[in-house]
Amino acid sequence: MLTEEFNKASQVVEKINLIGEVKYPDSKEIIASARNAYDALANDEEKSFVSNYQKLVDAEATYAKLKADNEASTKVVNLINSIGEVERNAETKGKIDAALKEYNALTAEQKVLVSNHEKLVQSEKTYNNLQEEYNKKLALIITFSIIGGIVLCLGVLYSLLFFVFNKWILVKNKPARVFVIGKHKDKKRIIKITFVFADKNENEIYNKKEEALKNILK
Repeated sequence: MLTEEFNKASQVVEKINLIGEVKYPDSKEIIASARNAYDALANDEEKSFVSNYQKLVDAEATYAKLKADNEASTKVVNLINSIGEVERNAETKGKIDAALKEYNALTAEQKVLVSNHEKLVQSEKTYNNLQEEYNKKLALIITFSIIGGIVLCLGVLYSLLFFVFNKWILVKNKPARVFVIGKHKDKKRIIKITFVFADKNENEIYNKKEEALKNILK
């Protein structure tokens, strides 16, 4: 009886010894076969003859880890492959961020299994370059818009100065609209609408165009 139990246990020992180096997914069937043989033993006495049972337990643990590592890395590989052509849009950014998040969460051993990691690196680099280029163009547009707005405001203000607070002078016996900007020595400094500066005496500057016209007739 004891010999029969020993013989059954010996068969299980042989199956466990056949496991060898654990690989994923190659070792799946041989480990399962050894486990089924061990579980099929009738009682604890038969199982007690399986001297290398710990090797089976260790092999199962190793295989489970390899499987988990493979599944985790495969998930990241698929996320990276889903990125496709890199464009500057929310969809691409979302895919890159998702792949980066999952990749960074991997262990060192799992990261080694991500065969297309370089594609992720290049995708992120390409996207950042596209975003940087867009930001530069946007900054130029904003800058020119601000400058354009300032120029427009200055133009409106300049027009108001001449058409609301304007004075008149005579230039070659013709009335010309001017704006008094201050004094220079004993004269008043004026600026013409053509951006020409001049200094005029008080009596050479008229409040209305009609006054300037009257002076031509004198």
